[in-house]
Amino acid sequence: MTFMITTILLTLLGFQSAPGPEVLPQGALLPVKQESRLWQFSMDISINTLQSPNNERPFRMPLITKGPWSRLKLNTLEVITTSGNNPTSMLEGKDATKGTGLQGEEMIQAPIPIGPQRFSTIRISAEVASWNCKVDEDKALMTKWPAQWPSEVSKSLQPQPLIESDEQVFKDAITSIFGQDLRLNPPWVVAKAITQYTCNNIKVSGSRTLRGGRGKLRGLNVKGALATANSGTGSRADLTCVCVAMLRAAGIPARPVIGLSDDVESGKELTTWAEFFLPDSGWVPFSPWEMQKSGVKSWKFERPWRYFGNWNDLNNNVPLAWSFAPGDGATAHDTWALWGWTRAVPGVDFPIPNPGKGNTQTNQAQYNPSSCMTKLRSGGRLNAAKLQQWLNDESRPMNRRNTGK
Repeated sequence: MTFMITTILLTLLGFQSAPGPEVLPQGALLPVKQESRLWQFSMDISINTLQSPNNERPFRMPLITKGPWSRLKLNTLEVITTSGNNPTSMLEGKDATKGTGLQGEEMIQAPIPIGPQRFSTIRISAEVASWNCKVDEDKALMTKWPAQWPSEVSKSLQPQPLIESDEQVFKDAITSIFGQDLRLNPPWVVAKAITQYTCNNIKVSGSRTLRGGRGKLRGLNVKGALATANSGTGSRADLTCVCVAMLRAAGIPARPVIGLSDDVESGKELTTWAEFFLPDSGWVPFSPWEMQKSGVKSWKFERPWRYFGNWNDLNNNVPLAWSFAPGDGATAHDTWALWGWTRAVPGVDFPIPNPGKGNTQTNQAQYNPSSCMTKLRSGGRLNAAKLQQWLNDESRPMNRRNTGK
């Protein structure tokens, strides 16, 4: 192995964060923070069926604030709720969050006004900086299996909604790849082999998102790892789910990433990628869909792979959550769209079908599907010094509505 990535001076680029569940990149992972980009994201979620069971529940949504490849400034977070067109609450910063998500995210929590108005809207916005990743392939290849995984990553070894990693189909697939020799290979090679196998055996078909009447975005088009593995066909999000499930079945912590990307409809749609944990290094970002369409089928394990750690436009992506909905997904409203409140119509197929003609009649009730609008606004590029100034509140590149913060 002769390939080496140029070393980055981490001491010049790093910064300290408050204690949390995240493991900062180190070892074989080289964060390129001098190529950071600043973004302001917004999500406008309209709930059009307010008279649902258990409608006293609050709105909740997992949100990554301290990711390995991004940082969200919590004091820029705003969560505004309206009843019809009338604002009813505005929560800012830490006041907008309560508790944590399934994979350690912060959890947004806000009230849903139930009154004479026929709909409510929740608007979420914040500033996020994200940066690129490079890999020292020699160090990655020399990484050994740990005697025990860190406690911080244990949840990423367990099944979760849409990632049914304990199912036999994934165990059988791992055996078909490695036989009884899985741990004779470095975890870096195992992760490559699993990702390549999955990309070669899952056909991507269908749209990235689900839409309702008048083409309004509802959420992600995703049926989950098990259904996709059994059928051999799924969406781009389903490809991510199968990759993560396969890695977990092999004993490697992994998680989906749901977020926005300037490279995907200019940030106007939700999209997915993934991360797996490399011992002594941290979370490796990778995009199964980008790898599949770039020809991963013929790639050699000993060479660097684009979109597998080596991701030179990762800074165009804003990660929002490591879960498709809060908790076990039981409060996802009518489709998988990160947020949860209460089921629009309990006991029917989920995501709830929508013919695109406004009100949808189910076998129990009539409801209007929820909708979501997303947007990314660029704040430009940040070198390491400007990133640190932004983190320290010494500079404010974005034009904020409330300049008093």
